[in-house]
Amino acid sequence: MIQLAAAALLEEDGQIEDAASLYFYAADWGGLVRLVQQHARSLINQGRGHTLAEWLGNIPTDIMAQNPWLCYWLGICRMTHDLGVSRESLEQAFARFKELKDSAGLFLSWSGIIDTYVYEWSAFRPLDRWITEIEGLLQEYPVFPTREIEARVTSGMFCALMYRQPHHQDLPRWEERAKRIVLTTNDIHLRMAISSHLIFYYTWWSGDQAKAATLVNALRPAAQASEIDPLSLIVWRAIEAAYHWMAGHNEDCLDAVDKGLHLAETTGVHLWDFMLSAQASFGTLTAGDLESAKPYLQTMAAITGTNRHVDIAHYHYHLAWEALCRRDLALAREYAQTAYTVVSETGTPFIHAFLAMGVAEVLIELGEFGGAVHYLDEAREMGENMNSKTVAYQHAWLSSLLCLEQGDEAGAREHLRRHLAVSREYGILNHSWWRSSVMARLYAKALEAGIEVDHVQRLIGKRKVMAA
Repeated sequence: MIQLAAAALLEEDGQIEDAASLYFYAADWGGLVRLVQQHARSLINQGRGHTLAEWLGNIPTDIMAQNPWLCYWLGICRMTHDLGVSRESLEQAFARFKELKDSAGLFLSWSGIIDTYVYEWSAFRPLDRWITEIEGLLQEYPVFPTREIEARVTSGMFCALMYRQPHHQDLPRWEERAKRIVLTTNDIHLRMAISSHLIFYYTWWSGDQAKAATLVNALRPAAQASEIDPLSLIVWRAIEAAYHWMAGHNEDCLDAVDKGLHLAETTGVHLWDFMLSAQASFGTLTAGDLESAKPYLQTMAAITGTNRHVDIAHYHYHLAWEALCRRDLALAREYAQTAYTVVSETGTPFIHAFLAMGVAEVLIELGEFGGAVHYLDEAREMGENMNSKTVAYQHAWLSSLLCLEQGDEAGAREHLRRHLAVSREYGILNHSWWRSSVMARLYAKALEAGIEVDHVQRLIGKRKVMAA
């Protein structure tokens, strides 16, 4: 009794970790469970998931099994270190919430499950099931229990559609809902989490750099807030780096990466080390600095032998680019084909399209034009289905290069005109597998033909390209 009285006083005084210890030693599981439910979200937001996990680990398994909220919080706090355990706990919670018809629990556990797939970057085909699940839940429970739950479901549905079903007719609606929440909510953690995915979508998927810039500028002050949890801030640094890179600001890109990797090192949250290193590889290879790219590629190599299949494909895509820059076409072909083969099994249409264009570029350099056309056609069809301007941009300059190699000057000009129009209209100033020698050749053709002259001159100046 004395321990319980002391625990209650400590809890009242805000000394919740000491209170939790006393509840544990007194075997007062009800007190410890109540402490978990009251403080779990704030602990996660403070980056203290390890504390929450310790509390949950002390609760007997039979009590854990009876309370789906405990399974939910175990899934959430494990997300930064073990996505498999996290997803298993969240799926158990979801099944129990379904039996209890607990809409709040259903929506939150569903959102957490989606997060595990997004952070894992491995296989996205299972999202088909979860997209169907949420569509049914929204019919059964058309009103969200809270605004926070609405925001988390919105973020989850937007990400699920972006990665797995970018052609879905409802994606624009969920995008608008997500953007509205980012610009109106006072919850800084939700703003950071949702905006990171939106900016990634605008910079890569849709190719609308103006929308990306609006969010980046709106969110920069929030990124300085001390209460942001480490994972959210690390993800933000990766997305910020992607935005800077697409805008042609390679130095700012690398600065954001360095901040993200430093934070990962100091907090021990290494879930996005690969993504940060990949973005640095984009920045250094785009600049033609193969030597500076080496340490980032070495960091990325740790992904081999894991189950993160999209990352494995991504890694080989970068290796192919680096080999292409060195004119090792045989090795570039091997790496590009490996990347394409691996990503084909993951169910990510956008990434699939880009890796197909990587194979096409190598085949153009090898003079295997028929094969290049096959991969370009596949990418074009995918891009059109998802209305991706970045795919259209990449496809157009590659098609122009292909025409030039085949001696089709008229075709080259037609594709070049389309490429530069997309670049100007949507502010796309950079691209993967950038090689200044290739772009100098294309820009020279554009100037010679009077195509988008002002924009081409701006690109030449910004990217420091010497038009051939």
